[in-house]
Amino acid sequence: MLARAAAVTSPQPAASERAVSAAARAAATSHRSSAREAFSSSDRQSGGEVIGFYASLRTVRRTALWIIGGVSLPLPTMAQDAPRIDRVEQLVTSANFAEARAEAQAVLGSGKLHRRDVARVYVQMGIIAAARREDDFAQAAFRKALVLEPASTLPDSAGPHIDEAWKTAAATVARSPALAPSAQLTPVANRAEVWVEPQIAGDSEHLVRRLRINAQGVAHVRDLADARGRFLEALPEIAAHCATVTVDALDENGNELFPGIAHGDVCPATVAGEAGAHETIAPLPDRKETGFTNSRPVPGYVWGMVGLTAAGVGATAVLGTIALGKAHDYNDASQRTPTQRDDAAGAEHRATAAAILTAGAGAATLILYFTRPVQPVRVGASAAPGGAMLLISGGL
Repeated sequence: MLARAAAVTSPQPAASERAVSAAARAAATSHRSSAREAFSSSDRQSGGEVIGFYASLRTVRRTALWIIGGVSLPLPTMAQDAPRIDRVEQLVTSANFAEARAEAQAVLGSGKLHRRDVARVYVQMGIIAAARREDDFAQAAFRKALVLEPASTLPDSAGPHIDEAWKTAAATVARSPALAPSAQLTPVANRAEVWVEPQIAGDSEHLVRRLRINAQGVAHVRDLADARGRFLEALPEIAAHCATVTVDALDENGNELFPGIAHGDVCPATVAGEAGAHETIAPLPDRKETGFTNSRPVPGYVWGMVGLTAAGVGATAVLGTIALGKAHDYNDASQRTPTQRDDAAGAEHRATAAAILTAGAGAATLILYFTRPVQPVRVGASAAPGGAMLLISGGL
């Protein structure tokens, strides 16, 4: 046993160990030296105890290697799935603009970013463009970053030319309305559908390009370019139950810019007038023709003749009063002159002429009224859920 212990603790390598690589041999030598030093200050114990302790050290070492390997294996996958924004910033800091631009475009195209991360990437893309003297691209990227995240700032290492482009973009954004996307949910009566009407205000940089509509856990992405003002979204098979609908605003790559721009419970069985805060669009009612009836509306020219007749009556009354006065004065005069007689006769003639004209206008009015044309009128009835409607319309 003592001989075996001496063989194990001997500093000379065994024959089989000489076949191992230099790195493995160095590690084994270091390990043996540490084991010897641990026991050099104490009395030698039995060989079995030395061998048992050495074996336990090997077991602990092997276990530690397995634990380290198990923890380190998932790390590359996690790093690949995470956004690589820090890598972009490092490339920009080292002035490796070509690789930084390619990496930034790849990060944006991942579709996994949120609004603040997208703003960070646009800041770096603006720095790259400004460093390459691409001023228009730089200001456009800076504007997008400031619209998405007004608290965005440049790094301290940014030069004067980059800072000038940043200030120009900031001044433009300050004069523009804030980006405020929203959407309205309108359930369709008695159908498992909902209208989604997006309202994207202040999007001068065209950042919001898509909507993600999540209905009871079932998500669909809709392109705003395909919308004619609104989307008709089918709800899952929920029968008489309500569905929770959430709408998120995305960019062209699918990155989430504004989550929850609309959220609500949609009940497809709701009838118009019972939708609460939601507006219900009811389908057009079915119309049924029931027939025609006759109508004789008074034309405008008849009303014109009525007015002319009324004016004639008034003029006749005035002229008749004057004529009566003239005749009374002539009859009461003690000495009648030819002038008084001519005045009384003229007044009488004028009153008579007015009466004749008024009578003719009245007769014409009566003739036109009783001979006015007959127009057919269509009468229809239509019914809708929850009510009915009577339709009367006229036509020639």
